[in-house]
Amino acid sequence: MPNWSIGGTERVGYAPIVEDARAAKKASNTSSSYSGIRAPTSGTGTSRRFFSICREMKILLGRLVLAPVALCFLPIPSGGAATVNATNCSESAVSAALNSATDGDTINVPGGSCSWSHLRISKQVKLSGAGIDVSTISCSKGRCAETNVDNVRITGFTFVNCSDCLVMRGIGWRIDHNRFENTTWSVGVRARGEADLVQPSGLVDHNDFSYTAVHSNGSLYMRHEGNYQDALWARDAGFGTGQGLYIEDNTFVHGINAVDCNYAGQFVFRFNTVTDTYLEVHSVQGNNRACQRWEIYGNRLSNTTWVVAFLRGGSGYVFGNTNNNAQPIALNNVRDTESREAAGRCNGSSNWDQNTPGQAGYACRDQIGRSRDTVKWTTGAAYDQPLTPAYIWNNTYRGGRQIEIALHHPSTPNHIVADRDFYAYNASFDGTSGVGSGTLAARPHNCRTGVGYWATDQGDWNATGPSGVLFTCAATNVWTLTYTPYPYPHPLTRREHP
Repeated sequence: MPNWSIGGTERVGYAPIVEDARAAKKASNTSSSYSGIRAPTSGTGTSRRFFSICREMKILLGRLVLAPVALCFLPIPSGGAATVNATNCSESAVSAALNSATDGDTINVPGGSCSWSHLRISKQVKLSGAGIDVSTISCSKGRCAETNVDNVRITGFTFVNCSDCLVMRGIGWRIDHNRFENTTWSVGVRARGEADLVQPSGLVDHNDFSYTAVHSNGSLYMRHEGNYQDALWARDAGFGTGQGLYIEDNTFVHGINAVDCNYAGQFVFRFNTVTDTYLEVHSVQGNNRACQRWEIYGNRLSNTTWVVAFLRGGSGYVFGNTNNNAQPIALNNVRDTESREAAGRCNGSSNWDQNTPGQAGYACRDQIGRSRDTVKWTTGAAYDQPLTPAYIWNNTYRGGRQIEIALHHPSTPNHIVADRDFYAYNASFDGTSGVGSGTLAARPHNCRTGVGYWATDQGDWNATGPSGVLFTCAATNVWTLTYTPYPYPHPLTRREHP
């Protein structure tokens, strides 16, 4: 049984988790928010030129600090858009419709039960089924469809008996109002980067997942195949921007996890309903990098299988989640206790780590509280990951009691330390420790560097309920606005097409 440390008390009895070491191949990513380029307003030719410009700008700007996610979130030109009706729901019929379509078109797929084996979507289209349980697609325990372009939308299907059901690349895509149903656990949607170093950035919303999860992979090229993961870690994590995978307003039931992230992936998991499963973030795995960024908020969980969330790498924000039981949010540094192939253990002997004298290797590569490299790192080069603490607050269960934060397999000394690598909610917040919450007027005047305060009466990012923004103490008694969540609902929900 794994051991836990909560408030200095060791706990036992939680089921162990085995690190997923699947050797998937190929992929990459990056993103951010750019504006200032207007989409053409009409015509098939102008539509094609716009998409061409979008792709060229993405490649060009991807060589800078951030790639232009918001650029291709602009409305799809509608002047030349058409509707193409597939003759039936078979893969051959849908492929034929795709072949006759152009960027910006809608492909309608009629009802029925059909089998797909690997539909390839290479045009920026809306693929629209006749509705959940009306258009049902079975995929023989394999992949149903994958994309290699931006701005694809898939809606109105039930996908069954599949693994890696939908593989999405690029940016500006949306998967919405579908059902993913399996009898054994599998990946329903995989956001997968490519060698162009574009962080896969899209939206998964209003879907039902049963025994299926959503995964974020920054680069599925392993490090021995190239430095793609390192290049992504050298770019800004993009907290509060449209960069990365957004997962909102879905229902997840059963399975190993509802969301997972690794290989320099990024995700935002918000306002979902989760039952009988949990949320997961991977650390350094073998010769590969950890998940870089996570934002988890506003979710309703029940009967979580052993923890609310198991966070092992990168940094982020976890707030405003509810659960019906007392299971903790777990923080872990796998290399405290395990040797991870090329990286080894974080104990002062690995050239992956900072190896601060007297601190047993601290800071460890990609550990909790680190979200980027200041330069693209190569094995053996100097450690260059600045401290970017995680903030965790206002997560409750059973009548408002705070969900505890647990250290899973804690090392001695611990590499994950409160009020340094993460800050946790403090009900008696006075500016010296943890994270406080309340109106801006109630924020303490004095503060100690690093602490946080969630101002509940500030911000307007949430169109459906209370907002809030996070201030952190940048220096003694100096408060700075640090984090504002990205607008909700996600802007892609307001874009009609694709």
